[in-house]
Amino acid sequence: MFGYVVPLKNELKVKELAQYRAYYCGLCHSLGSRFGEAAKLTLNYDSTFLALLLTGMNETKPAAVAYKKCIYKPFQKKRPFVQESEAMHFAADLNAALALYKFKDDWRDERKASALIGKNMLRPVEKRLSAERPKLISSIETGIAELSLLEKRMCDELDAPADCFARMMREAVKEAPLANEKIRPAFSSLFYHLGRWIYLMDAWEDRKRDGEKNNYNVFNVTGAGEERAAFLMHCSINEAIKAYELLDIAINRQILDNILYSGCESKTQHALGGQNEQPV
Repeated sequence: MFGYVVPLKNELKVKELAQYRAYYCGLCHSLGSRFGEAAKLTLNYDSTFLALLLTGMNETKPAAVAYKKCIYKPFQKKRPFVQESEAMHFAADLNAALALYKFKDDWRDERKASALIGKNMLRPVEKRLSAERPKLISSIETGIAELSLLEKRMCDELDAPADCFARMMREAVKEAPLANEKIRPAFSSLFYHLGRWIYLMDAWEDRKRDGEKNNYNVFNVTGAGEERAAFLMHCSINEAIKAYELLDIAINRQILDNILYSGCESKTQHALGGQNEQPV
C-alpha cells in the first residue's frame, strides 16, 4: 500500500486527530516489536486505516493507550500509543509484507540499490511471516508476480493491472481477525475496491516519471486521459464506500468516515489537479 488512505485533517476534531495519531504511533511500535527497528521505516497511513477499522469492528470500547517517548523525537514529550492487539499485529504484518515484496519487485525489475538494502533490511519480516502467516505471504507474492507479468507484456487493458492489484489486496486480508465472520465478504470487497483505487492513483501520479524512465505505466500505454482516470478512480472509491457501509463498526467510526468520505476524495482531487490536500 502507498499511503493514500488518509483522513482530511481540517475536518477532524482535535480529539479525533489525536486518536488517529495514537494508532499511527501504536502501529509503528508494533512494527518494531515484531520485526525490529528497521521495519518502522516502512510505516504508512494505509495500514493505520486497517488498524482503525479492525479495532472498530472487533471492540466495543476505545483501544487502550499508553504514553511513551518516541525514540525518533526524543526532545518531545510523551505521546499516546495504542497498545498492541491482534488487530494492530495484523495491520503491522500486512504493512511489512507489502513493503518487503515491493522492495523485492524493485530489485528484480530495476536493480535499485535502495531496494536491495530494503529487502535485506526486512529479512526478519520474511522469516517470521513465512512461519506465522504463510497465506498472507503467498497471496502477496502471487499478486506481485501476476502484476509483474502484465507489466512485462505491456498490458494495454486499463483495468487489468488495477484488478490484479485489487485481487491481491482482497486475498491479503482474508485472514484478518474479525469478530463477526458474516461481514467478511463486505470487508473483502472494501479492500478489493480500495486496492483498485490505490493502483490507479499511484499509476496516474507516476505517469510522467515512468515515461521519463521508460517504465511501464498503464495510463501511458493506453493513452487514457484525466476524464477516464477520474471516472475509474471515483467508481472504485464509491464501490469501496458501499462495502464499508455494510460493516458493523462500534468505535472509530468518525475517523473512518472522514477517511473514506473526505480523505480519499481529497486525495483523488489532488491527484487530478484539484484542491490541495492537508497532511496528517
